[in-house]
Amino acid sequence: MPVVTVRACGITLERLVFKVAGGLVPGLVERTLEANPDLAQAADELAVGTHIVIPAVGEQERARSIRPVRLVD
Repeated sequence: MPVVTVRACGITLERLVFKVAGGLVPGLVERTLEANPDLAQAADELAVGTHIVIPAVGEQERARSIRPVRLVD
């Protein structure tokens, strides 16, 4: 499981998980909260320097993920 460190202000758990996974993976935010029980008590925006364990995403999950849409090149 990769460990990610928050390096900017204004980052939410959902945004961080989306960025790391490369898209919306159903259930990944919930699994991340299970792996990091202390995050449930955190504010909406994560503090800079917070270390977060993000569960690995399998190939089947990655195939079902929703990729981001780019509106501007």
